[in-house]
Amino acid sequence: MKAVVTNLGLVMQIAGVFLILPAAAAALLGEMDALPSFLLTGFSFFVWGFILNAFAERTELNYRHSCILLTSAFLFLSLIGSMPYLWLNPFGQVDWLSRFSNSVFESTSGFTTTGLSMITDLDAMPRSLALYRSLTEFIGGIGIVFLLLGFFYRGKTLGNISRIIGIVDVTKNLKRSFVSVLFLYVLYTAIITGLLFLFGYGPAVNALSIVISGLMTGGLSPLNDFASFTTVPGIYFLIAAMLLGSISFTIHYRFFLGKFRDVFKRELLVYLALLAVGTLVVWRTSGFGLLETVFHVVSASSGTGFSTWNFAEISQGLKGVFIALMFIGGMSFSTSGGIKILRFALLLKAIPATVRSLLTDKSPETLFDDRHFSARDLAVNGTLILLSIASVFLGALALTTAGHSFTDSLFEAVSAFGTVGMSVGIAVPALAVELKWVFILLMLVGRIEVIPFLVAFVRHRDSSLPGRLPVPTPQYQFRRGVQE
Repeated sequence: MKAVVTNLGLVMQIAGVFLILPAAAAALLGEMDALPSFLLTGFSFFVWGFILNAFAERTELNYRHSCILLTSAFLFLSLIGSMPYLWLNPFGQVDWLSRFSNSVFESTSGFTTTGLSMITDLDAMPRSLALYRSLTEFIGGIGIVFLLLGFFYRGKTLGNISRIIGIVDVTKNLKRSFVSVLFLYVLYTAIITGLLFLFGYGPAVNALSIVISGLMTGGLSPLNDFASFTTVPGIYFLIAAMLLGSISFTIHYRFFLGKFRDVFKRELLVYLALLAVGTLVVWRTSGFGLLETVFHVVSASSGTGFSTWNFAEISQGLKGVFIALMFIGGMSFSTSGGIKILRFALLLKAIPATVRSLLTDKSPETLFDDRHFSARDLAVNGTLILLSIASVFLGALALTTAGHSFTDSLFEAVSAFGTVGMSVGIAVPALAVELKWVFILLMLVGRIEVIPFLVAFVRHRDSSLPGRLPVPTPQYQFRRGVQE
């Protein structure tokens, strides 16, 4: 566990560096009430980081320790990252328990890129806090993990953490690909923010916050009048940001290298087909315009959660469509949530593969995007999906205790687990404190994913296999040569 502790310290130190940005924004904008909160939070990250580093040693991480590291990282980030909300209290007049719960909820929502919020008056909070909320989405989306993988890890640890976050195969030089994709996301952010500001969508801090939320598929809005950003042409820029965030990093990298023939793989085609079918169904049955339908379908599938609709008032059938879109999610190895398109496609392919195996007495296996998936892969894929379904159903049952219908509760639970952020009005400040913590747990498990979360807490009796996951999930397949 010493290796986990020291690497967790490194994560805390990196998070502390990011706090320079909102602190600088607070100073430049003259928000002196907010400045101490960011300085204190950054200082806390640094102190905890140095303490954890001082009592441990830097060694290679096995798979289980890598799962523990990522689980611990999101827990610590969410808890320490709640300090600006505790300090500034943008929630209004509430008791201390509610204030603490709301702060952790808001922080967890940001770091897990969910987008649900306990803040009712977004315009009243400091602009530097709005930037901080979006920055937590970047840190939780690709910031921390990519910096660790791109600059600090090597060998076995690099391979194990790559497996957890769903890396299949980008290049034989993972570090180069991580840095390249990180550069691309910074470039996307600059271009789309510039376009929004050029067309009069300002101020710049709000435009930047919304673009980061879109690219990280987080969905936290910095202002009450979010609809002002969904006029033409702003809505096109936001759709582009959400799509870019929900498409596999591998595709971004191949496009960057000019390998256009390798871009349109089957997973991307399945994702685009799902978006097309979802758009057609919602458009034909809802009565909403085509452009706003595309916007909301992409928002749901990508796990962003941007919305101008009142989902409490749509039909039960449409709620079911959006539940399915949010649960399936976007592409693997992206910032989107849900079970991912790859797993959904493999589940569909597992059915005929299983039937063929019964007829031929051969083990069920299949190919997808030129990759082989064994019977063990298909079994774990199905297990993960079943565990995900069980998680959202348990969450929904908990929410029904507050008097909400099961459909609305399921919508909200899937939104939290899929790190989407769309809401029918259950996740509000008046919600019981214990149910807010149900949401926090759903967001954490959904972001980390069920199997890595369970691996982090399951103790292995066989000491000869410390921390190894018995069966690799389909999303985690990678060639041995990639680790070098």
